[in-house]
Formats: sequence, C-alpha cells, structure tokens
Amino acid sequence: MTKAVFPIAAGRALPLVLGLIIAGCNGGPKAAAKKDVPAGSSATEISYQYAYSMAKNGYCGQAMPIFICLADQGTGWAIAAHQAGRCALQIADDWKGPITRSSRAFPARSKVSFAAPYYQDATKMRQKGMAMLRRAGRAGWPDSQAQLVNELSADPTNTAAMAEAKAWLERYDANVRRKVYGTNAISSATRARLRSVSTEGRDTALKKEPREPSTLTDPFCRQIVRTAPPKPTQVQEKPSDHPLIKTPGHR
Repeated sequence: MTKAVFPIAAGRALPLVLGLIIAGCNGGPKAAAKKDVPAGSSATEISYQYAYSMAKNGYCGQAMPIFICLADQGTGWAIAAHQAGRCALQIADDWKGPITRSSRAFPARSKVSFAAPYYQDATKMRQKGMAMLRRAGRAGWPDSQAQLVNELSADPTNTAAMAEAKAWLERYDANVRRKVYGTNAISSATRARLRSVSTEGRDTALKKEPREPSTLTDPFCRQIVRTAPPKPTQVQEKPSDHPLIKTPGHR
C-alpha cells in the first residue's frame, strides 16, 4: 500500500495518511476517503478534504467534528458550516443511534469527541443542522440558503417556518454568487407555495442566533486548525499530532 504525498513547497512534502494507514485497507471511512484525494496542502485544507470525502461516501457522522471545527474559524469557512448542516440533517433523517468515534476514521490520539448532545439525539442533531445552515446562509452561502428554503417550506401549515423560508428565498434570489454561476436549486412548486407568503417579520426570522461555545479551544480542533506544517528540522524532533498527518517516526 502506497502512502500519498502532497507538495507543500519546493523540496518539501506533506505525507497524508487518508485513513491514517493503520490497517487502512479494511474499508470504512478511511478507505472511502481515499477515493477523493485532498487537493489542498495546508493542514486545514487536508482536514476539510478528508471530512468532505468521508461525508460524500456515507460517513457524515465521522466528518461532523471536522466540519464544525473549521466552521468555527469564522470568515471564509461558510462552506464548512454548510457541510456540517447538510450532514447533520442527513444524519437526523436516517438516525441509527448515538454517534461514537470510529477507529477506522480516527485513532485514539486524535482526541476527537462525540460528547456534544446533538451526537446523542436525532432532534438535537436536526436543530444543530439548521443552526449551521443558517450560519452559512447569513454568510452568503447560496447552497445553504436554498436548503433552508426547501427545509422550512416543507410544511405549509407552519406559518413561522414559511415566513422564514420566504425570507431566505429572497436572499437566495439576490445572491450574487448564485447569479454568477446561474444556479437555481428552488423548484417552481416551492416558489409557488411561497409566492403569497408574507415577508413581515423576516428580520426576526434571519436574526443572528446565540452562538454555541467555540470549538477552537477543544483539543481535537487545535489538532485540526494549523497555520503551517512542521518545519523540516522539527519533524525529526517531534512528530505531528495532527490526526490526519503522519510525519517520519510517527506510528
């Protein structure tokens, strides 16, 4: 089995273990992640691509801690908030019980935690998903705005949800990024349902929600969020503790 190597700069490389290559040929999240090799070279980009690959291949539960950590970095990481929201709703809709660490995705040294209440309860997971989509939607991410419209307009008898859906639809239609790419993820049937809905109170619907405590001080998140890989002289002295990066001498 060959270790994947990704360039950082001339004469340097960052070895990435997509599944940490511990008996990584056994399938599961690690094997799934190897189907989509990370394109970025920074630790945060590698972390995002690893989580995205796991989510895309059916392991949203294991991807969530990474997405949430990256989303908590704030500006520039709306895509991570969107992916966390999308994953959370998918997990809630197909709830199979509390989520725990899979050794196929993270070794014990990763310090990943699934202790948050939303990992233990489908209703809380759905609430977390909607909160993450709203965060990304407020940051201007069109896919989140569209998903909010579709989720909130599913029950026409829920007037508060319909009002919020109409508000998000207006934001989506005015979204410059969406216009540039010419996308439209809202069906004509959904638009018809929302046409007569009043936008009164839309500011209330879109107001900022109280933020949960940031994960950036969490030990796992501190492993994920790195500004630069170790210098060559440091690699031999102290192996990286990033859960997705393997440095020489680290087993």
